[in-house]
Amino acid sequence: MIKRIFAHLTIVISVMMIVLVCIDSVNPAMGFLKGGVFTTLLYIYIGVAIVAAALSLAAGARAAKKRRESGGK
Repeated sequence: MIKRIFAHLTIVISVMMIVLVCIDSVNPAMGFLKGGVFTTLLYIYIGVAIVAAALSLAAGARAAKKRRESGGK
């Protein structure tokens, strides 16, 4: 349960960060993000976080399906 919550939170926060990056690229005067290194690291974080969350959710779904098929909890 906790893993699913954290996986969903990771996806939501990543999408929020993507929106902030887009807004900052359109209107840099907003100043959401500063510096090229930070932006590069942020893109890497977003990609890794989304992939990790998706893999976690997929593993949970596979485990739940396996439990249903075996008749266990």
